[in-house]
Amino acid sequence: MSRTLSLTAQRISLAQQRLDLGRASDARTILEAVLTLPELPRDEAALAHRLLGQIYQTLRREALARKHFRESLRCDDSDFDTRLAWVASLERDRRIDRSRVQRMYRRLLKRSTRSAAAWAGYGRTALQRGEDARGVRALRKAVYLAPESLEYVADLADALVGMRRFESARKVVMAARFRFRDSVAVQRIWNDFCFDEARAKQRTQAERQLPELEPIILPFLRLETGTSTALPGGGILRVDRASQSLPHLAKLRAFRRGPNRLA
Repeated sequence: MSRTLSLTAQRISLAQQRLDLGRASDARTILEAVLTLPELPRDEAALAHRLLGQIYQTLRREALARKHFRESLRCDDSDFDTRLAWVASLERDRRIDRSRVQRMYRRLLKRSTRSAAAWAGYGRTALQRGEDARGVRALRKAVYLAPESLEYVADLADALVGMRRFESARKVVMAARFRFRDSVAVQRIWNDFCFDEARAKQRTQAERQLPELEPIILPFLRLETGTSTALPGGGILRVDRASQSLPHLAKLRAFRRGPNRLA
């Protein structure tokens, strides 16, 4: 029995190494083989299911990812990271009610108030439900707990721009630029903010200067009635010669005089 336990531990460790190297397909094959072993300990089964959930999450196969996360929680219900990954997978599914996802994040925050990922997820779902003030507070908490995570900085900046609080968003992004001076990701966030701000200002200026539109009569159309060139019952004829269609090539040949044609 001890040899079997040692074998499964080695196989799971090998799968983790393959996953760290970016070889998700090899890691998935190893983990699926481990889960078929008889009398697999619950802690190792929970770890194998959690790793498989992460693999399917990377492959954007959220349904399979949630399936393995649930199996992992059945084996070990106390794992906070697995439950957080499961709720995050539910958040990415737009078919699931946002209020349900928000309640799950609230339960996670009751278990751990220092989880930046839980605060960020709670803030995003609050914004999706129209609770702007609560969502911004939660995202600020996430940035405070994990200032090195630029994903939360981008979420907070996007939320503030959506509320048209450009100065607050500028302060958030400038603080990140001060912490990470040579970061390409921070520069991308700054460029996105500048673009969104300029576009919002242009839209506001265009709405203020928009003239009242009046009916326009096209100059090359005219209603002809009562003349020999009018259509039966009246109609719209083109006036300029450039827009008139030329005669068909066969008609041109029919009226062309030649040596074999009588005058």
